[in-house]
Amino acid sequence: MAFFKPAAGLAALLALSPISYSTAQDSEQNQVNHIDDDLSEIMTADHSLIMISTEWCVPCREMYPDFVQAAERTDLHSDQLYFAYIEIDVENPIELPFLAAPVNGYPTLITLDEGVEVERRSGILGLNSLTRRVETIEELYDLINTD
Repeated sequence: MAFFKPAAGLAALLALSPISYSTAQDSEQNQVNHIDDDLSEIMTADHSLIMISTEWCVPCREMYPDFVQAAERTDLHSDQLYFAYIEIDVENPIELPFLAAPVNGYPTLITLDEGVEVERRSGILGLNSLTRRVETIEELYDLINTD
């Protein structure tokens, strides 16, 4: 199992205000789920898009609203494509068993297929890039689930 152990002391170097969280309000829309320690939904969804961040990460704050919009735009339900936001606490890292390798940069977007990491991208992604990733997953989902 992979553990995430960020460089100690970075949070102390940057005293920045936390991300303002907002998620979809319509129960029919997909939404970003903030994960503290229960990874069961991530591991059981057909596909998951996971944004890994830290409290002090400025690019993460810039990317977060686009991540929320990408979640709201998909036609897939959360059991088909689960959007998760995990904020790593430097002092108390959580175990992330789905990681194929340690996270070395923020933000990191990880794509899982049935709980297995299939793609990873570190660095900020805009709405267009996130939307293309979601559309690719939607197309694959349609191909797999057609009779």
